[in-house]
Amino acid sequence: MSHAEILRDKSVFGEAYLPPQLLGREKQFATLCNALAPLTQGRRTRNVWLHGPPGSGKTAAAKLLLNNFEDSYGIRGIYANCWETSTYFSLLEKMVRDFRILGAEKLNSLYR
Repeated sequence: MSHAEILRDKSVFGEAYLPPQLLGREKQFATLCNALAPLTQGRRTRNVWLHGPPGSGKTAAAKLLLNNFEDSYGIRGIYANCWETSTYFSLLEKMVRDFRILGAEKLNSLYR
């Protein structure tokens, strides 16, 4: 007897899952994109601060924005979790590694 599964895609509950769009947050996401739009023309922009209660979509919005800017404009960015990258120097190290500055390679898990 075959049991039909309730869920079609269990990965949507995983930490790494990123929805293709943020339902119910279109206006806020558009505001975020507009604030960083000067980057698409090679101009400087102001810093953007995302804030709100836990679970409101801040991390998803940031990651989705980074993906959209890279796919649409070739502008690369990095996502840094401040609980994991909590100092100025750890952030610099992450930037050097993720952007491959000075030919840096990703760290091998054996060295962590």
